[in-house]
Amino acid sequence: MHGLFWLALLFALAGRAAAAEPGGAAVPRDTVRITWDLLQERVATHPGFESARADSAWAAGNVRTAAAIPNPTVEAHRLTVDNRTNSVTRREREFALAFPLDWLWTRSGALRSARAGRDVARADLELRQRELLLEAGENFWSLVQGQALLATEEELDRAMQELLQAISARVQVGQARPVEASRVEVEALQERLGLEAARRALALSQTRLAQWLAPDSGIPITAADLFELHPLDNSPSLETAAEQHPRLVSARARIEQERGNLAVEQLRIAPEVTLLGGLEFAEDRHARAVGVGLTLPLFNHNRGRTRQAAAMLRAATAELEVERRALRSELAEALAAYDLSREQARSYREQILPLVEETAKALQQAWELGESDLFPLIDARRTLGNTRKQALLACGQAQLDRLRLQLLLETEVN
Repeated sequence: MHGLFWLALLFALAGRAAAAEPGGAAVPRDTVRITWDLLQERVATHPGFESARADSAWAAGNVRTAAAIPNPTVEAHRLTVDNRTNSVTRREREFALAFPLDWLWTRSGALRSARAGRDVARADLELRQRELLLEAGENFWSLVQGQALLATEEELDRAMQELLQAISARVQVGQARPVEASRVEVEALQERLGLEAARRALALSQTRLAQWLAPDSGIPITAADLFELHPLDNSPSLETAAEQHPRLVSARARIEQERGNLAVEQLRIAPEVTLLGGLEFAEDRHARAVGVGLTLPLFNHNRGRTRQAAAMLRAATAELEVERRALRSELAEALAAYDLSREQARSYREQILPLVEETAKALQQAWELGESDLFPLIDARRTLGNTRKQALLACGQAQLDRLRLQLLLETEVN
């Protein structure tokens, strides 16, 4: 009775799952097929990339601002003059023009700083592109791995159902013990739990990728092969890749930017010069005036801001070396991780998994011929299921490690 209870419970669970998912492997209407090439194209329209592109455009506008000639200041006055001696009132008009001249010697430093800021923004834009590609890749390979794990769980579940039917038939004719049927029922129920977990994990991966694409983009699916691991592209050496990475490009540009700021602050020690001009129109006279206005650096020689700019330059120089060391370490770690995960994936795919499959197949045939007990077959099936899942996890990790290493080396990823 105990064995029949578990058998009835298992069939009830199977019936509910079949009723909840009619059509089996049918593709829902609101799905969208995703490829890696499509995701790379979507990076250019991602809000994160649009934000970085706007920052780059803002920095380019700073260059135009630094290169622009300042506008002159014009003042106009209309005066009513009362004569104290004869009480005669007359009207006069005055016009004044002021044009700053100190931009002539501060313009080069400001332009140098603005151009370096534009280079920083461009490097940050490329860095943001790599970050978004990594996010897209993590979501993409999570989807591929989730689909593969679900397909494996479905295959294992079907095989366990077939074994359950076979052992139940043997129990009915007295060729197997009821305890063997109970053992298979437990294994089948555990496999059904793994199948449900795989479905939920895949749904979560699909939700994450859909949110990355757009909230209303539909349920993403893909036909990518998790076991197809492409070799690394012809990338530069680690030393060259580190020097060309946008983080170091940005750090070098920041040094140039701080040099420009220091040059501007050092030149601000000189007096600010303003060219002045004026016209005065009265009833009895016309007057013209030309002059020069100066700010006398008696109390403030701009030493504080100059020291601040010099300190910022030293900090930027040190930060370049910090980034260089960190990037070299990350490249070495990424290369070691990729070599390890690639070798593990190859070993599972070419050696371990075929051997386990062959063993399980041999035990299946031996049990069907009555040459082997049931329990070794169950152990072999459990080992086969775990090995397939570990192989998928190893291949998924290898795909992610390859992606991370490739993005450290360059932005084009195949």
